[in-house]
Amino acid sequence: VICATTVAGIDPSHRSCPECAHIMKPFTRPIITRGYELDSSMTVPLSMLLRYFEHLRWESIQQPGLGLGSLFQDGFRMVVRAQQLLVHELPGFEQSLEVSLALGYVGRASLDMHHEVRRSNDGKLLAQGVVTAVYLNPSGHPQAVPDFLRSLVSTTQRTTLLAAPTQDMPSNAWVRNLVVVPSDVDLYQHVNHARYLDLFHDTRWLAVAAGGYGDATDSANRCIRCVSIDYQRQAVAGDEIRVATWMDDEGYVDFEMQRAKDGQVLARCRFSLYS
Repeated sequence: VICATTVAGIDPSHRSCPECAHIMKPFTRPIITRGYELDSSMTVPLSMLLRYFEHLRWESIQQPGLGLGSLFQDGFRMVVRAQQLLVHELPGFEQSLEVSLALGYVGRASLDMHHEVRRSNDGKLLAQGVVTAVYLNPSGHPQAVPDFLRSLVSTTQRTTLLAAPTQDMPSNAWVRNLVVVPSDVDLYQHVNHARYLDLFHDTRWLAVAAGGYGDATDSANRCIRCVSIDYQRQAVAGDEIRVATWMDDEGYVDFEMQRAKDGQVLARCRFSLYS
């Protein structure tokens, strides 16, 4: 029996629970922010937080005691399918952080991973993330997640910080066109998951500068509280893409990325803003 008292990650208060003795404890590593990671606001940008999360996932598969490395043998791998990020405070220069990874909901061929960023000196929670990955076999098709992973998690519920948009872009959306360049691409030969957030963030900046949100332009420029990205198809070097953005009726800044040659949706994104 798995204790189901916690939803958002592994609740430390339940590590002594007999039902939770087999639950994977959060995997934690220290990170010190570097000057070259900061953006023009002198803080770590949102996409860098996603890269911290990715770094931790790479580290976790190198730890024999966790058993996650077995998922990446013989051509099997995981790719990011969706991502959510909730920001409480962005870290600045040379701050000591603790970044953690805990397993969340396990589906048939997908797995949620819960991340946290805390400031080391006082334990303050700076950011939370939920990353949904799909398990792929060597031919690139979804593969059932091994059963041993299901016994390592304490929740059967999925955590939603912010839902991604599902509607097509409206006719009055602001659109920019660009070409995927080689530096956008990672070792899997497609645009890295964090780079999508850079492209969406750049698009908002350009749209605001052009007055692309109309009467809502000032509102659309507020600080970002939460991000949700739904990755539907990969983009590769040389692809011509267009990124559209608009503010919806609920005050979210929404995005849709399409491949220009066929109009296929590659990704959708939503920003929730601080008031």
